[in-house]
Amino acid sequence: MRILLFIVDNPPNMRIKAGAFGISQPLGAGYIASVLRQDGHAVRILDNSIVRLTPEELKRYLLDFKPDVAGFTTFTFSVKGCFEAARLMKEIDPNITVVFGGPHATYLAGETLADPHVDVVVSGEGEMTMRDLCAALSAGRPLDAVKGLLFKDAGGRIIRNPDRELIADLDGLPLPAYDLMEMDKYYSSVNRRFTDKKFGAVITSRGCPYRCTFCSHKMFGRKLRMRSPENVADEIEHLVSRYRIGELIFLDDTFTMDRNRAVALCDLIVRRGLKVVWTCNTRADDASEKLYRAMYRAGCRGLHLGAESASQEMLDKMKKGITVEEITNAVALAKRHIGHVVCGFILGMPGDTMECALATIAFAKRLNPDYVTFNIATPVPGSEIYEDAVAAGLLDPARAPWEDFLELFSPAPPVLELSSIPAEDLVRLAKRAFREFYFRPRYVWSRLTKMRSPKEAFEHLRGLRAVMNYEFFASGRRRP
Repeated sequence: MRILLFIVDNPPNMRIKAGAFGISQPLGAGYIASVLRQDGHAVRILDNSIVRLTPEELKRYLLDFKPDVAGFTTFTFSVKGCFEAARLMKEIDPNITVVFGGPHATYLAGETLADPHVDVVVSGEGEMTMRDLCAALSAGRPLDAVKGLLFKDAGGRIIRNPDRELIADLDGLPLPAYDLMEMDKYYSSVNRRFTDKKFGAVITSRGCPYRCTFCSHKMFGRKLRMRSPENVADEIEHLVSRYRIGELIFLDDTFTMDRNRAVALCDLIVRRGLKVVWTCNTRADDASEKLYRAMYRAGCRGLHLGAESASQEMLDKMKKGITVEEITNAVALAKRHIGHVVCGFILGMPGDTMECALATIAFAKRLNPDYVTFNIATPVPGSEIYEDAVAAGLLDPARAPWEDFLELFSPAPPVLELSSIPAEDLVRLAKRAFREFYFRPRYVWSRLTKMRSPKEAFEHLRGLRAVMNYEFFASGRRRP
């Protein structure tokens, strides 16, 4: 079969954020493509956030390739674009089987299938479900035996098959189909960039056992499943030798969740002589001198830490599982042993107050990491705060403006007021937080003295542009 894996372009209100925070290779589509090619299918990946085809150009592309199946990776902020592209594909060829997967379709499968242009939803991990789906379509078999699938029967009734078991052995998956991606066009975020070398992304684990109320957990389950250090090192070596990648981001929710495994991978990178610079996401309660020293030796130059709040009460309400003291200690250790740290904070979570939010801004300045983000709490599908909002009648999934579900640099007002802070005040507060942190004379001078090249100066200008666009164009007006 001919299978097109399609990633829609970012919506206009997302492009400011994408410009500053980069666009990584679509690894989910890459894994699925590799599995499908093992079965002999002809697969293409079309990442429209990179190639930016117009509707007319996309039409010509589809007429040329003539896909039997079109698979969409859905994220909440871009699902509207997925529906529009699915409609276009069905207009060109009604026989294309349109499949939606990814986080949004997994969490809201019924609502997704209500769209007349969507035929099938793949729930959860997509590799094995897509393999079985395409095998069934190719052989003309019914779909009711494919685990992890939801589809519409001839009468339009939604059929939900049993869930699929999570993949136990991630080492058994082939490497993502990097050869189907335009590798030179992807780029890192401003606050992760350390070299002028080519950029790549790797996922070394799936699943998260933590229960943060603002985060969605269902896609890959709560059980942590990890690739072996040898398997990950093989992928890094492939990226370095085949694509000349010199800088990596590990996209795991928390790369350091198993410290011993993280150290083992770092040791392997050193032993194999893999010359890469990389960054990763971590938690404050994972911090240790032994871990950070091993990471630095292996090329780690930046840590992204979810700090969230200066209030222990708020951290506990978020079910974050860390303390303010651990945050302070982790930032200090990262500065000492890694050299670069980014902290993320959230304003407007349930229970937040103006006093608490102002304390969080002051805390960020005292910590003085290299970069910060101030996100506005957003009830993304799959999160506890989303489920609470729906249960309370505050949010109707059938009418939600999904394109505005952006936590950072959104030009639209918050989709819901989850705390006692009004929407107008929350937007003003987030703008104030960015101004007070980034425009301090001490901070500006420190960034200027650390710049090593014109390229790095350009990267900083991208970040400055995002902050200024947010300052002047974000709206705090209430929704009607």
